[in-house]
Parts: sequence; structure tokens; C-alpha cells
Amino acid sequence: MNAGTQREARGEFAHLATIGDCVKQFLKDHGKEGTHDKVMPWVLKATNLRTAIERAVDGAMENGKKFHFGTCVRNSSKIEWTQMLVSRRKFIERCKDFEEVYDWGASLAPWGIGDFSKYVTAQRIAAYLKIEPKEYVYLHAGPRKGYKALFGTNPKSFRVPKSIFPHEMRKLKPSKIEDMLCEFRETFPRIEWRA
Repeated sequence: MNAGTQREARGEFAHLATIGDCVKQFLKDHGKEGTHDKVMPWVLKATNLRTAIERAVDGAMENGKKFHFGTCVRNSSKIEWTQMLVSRRKFIERCKDFEEVYDWGASLAPWGIGDFSKYVTAQRIAAYLKIEPKEYVYLHAGPRKGYKALFGTNPKSFRVPKSIFPHEMRKLKPSKIEDMLCEFRETFPRIEWRA
């Protein structure tokens, strides 16, 4: 159960009545910048793309401890994926946007690498390349549930345009919309708004 689900269950989000209220609460709790990914600082300290890829896939923090994101991924899948990504790093290095980075990573992912691992690894590698999602919001497990709660239907793709979201949410970066979808997935069903 994620933190947002727990907070909704405890009544901490009971005062939220609109999408705008949810955005204000989210910004109060998390701010507009930064990431909750504790591996990201270690990836960004890499001196070359090969090392950044290795750290991004491995999912360990600088102290060697595994961050809970992606800890259920088999090591053999991580090793295979790392080798595939490293062998194509010259192509990845030429990527112009996040979609290219994500698509390269996803296309090379072996069995055992799920949607969340594909996304968070692409986010880490892209950050090393100074690229971030701009036009699309990526829907893996939690954000997919949030999308369904917000729109009342399952998304037709793992990647949806930022422009489809309520105008209050479009003020946020796509990665923050993704975080917000996950956090407020139990709150959205009781919020009134029209698409």
C-alpha cells in the first residue's frame, strides 16, 4: 500500500474536493522539483554513460543498499539488460528526448523486466543525459491505477500525452503527474471534474 493510499484511508486527504486541491497538496508535500528515487544521485555522479547505465539498472544507492524500487527483479535479467544497454550506449547517447531513451531501454529489456523497471531505469539514464519527459506521462502500475481512477477507464497506451490531463495538473512536469497519479489514486474517485 503506497503512502497516498494510507493517507486517504486515515482521512488526511478528506479536505480535498477538487483536482486543484490535490495539486496544491501534492506541491506542499513534494514541491515542484526533485525526485523520490534515492538511486538517482548515485547515477548522476557517474563519470561516463556505461557506469550510469550500470547504476541505473542495478538500483543500488551509493552506500550499496538496494532501493526498494525494482528489488523484485531477478539479477540475471538485470545483468542481461545491463549488457544489452551498455553495448548500445552510443545509440542511447544520441537520444534527443525521453521517449527515445525509454524506447531503447524497453526494446532491449529481457524477460523479467517489468514496466516500472523500464520506466525508472529510463528516467535515471535520461537524467544522466540531461533529458526528462516533457510531452508524455508514463503509466506503469500505480500511475495506471491513478489514471483509471481519474478518467474512469483504462488507458489505451503505457504513454499518454500530458495535454489530456486536467489543466491544474498540466502545470506539473510529466514525472510529477505520474507521481501524483500514484499518490492520489484512492482520492480521485471521489473528486468531481469533467474531462
